[in-house]
Amino acid sequence: MPRGSRLIPECGALHVMCRGNNKRKVFLKERDYEYYYHCLVRLKEEAGVKVYHYCLMPNHPHILVGVGERSSLSRFMQRVNGKYVYYYKKRH
Repeated sequence: MPRGSRLIPECGALHVMCRGNNKRKVFLKERDYEYYYHCLVRLKEEAGVKVYHYCLMPNHPHILVGVGERSSLSRFMQRVNGKYVYYYKKRH
């Protein structure tokens, strides 16, 4: 049975976590962390979210984001993770 849709409030702060498949590492080298951070910084304005805090663990990132009425959290995460996946496949 599929899980239900996530409820995302119009305004507030949310904790977002994206774990790798089978808890595998998603950051292998120092430049992998740097690229993911670069994606966070570059794309936050586009989606209208605020990144309050982040913690990049070897097998998953934790991100504390602020959303408002004009924010698109799903679009933000889709773009960040999509860009990182493309980079990761190209590099590794």
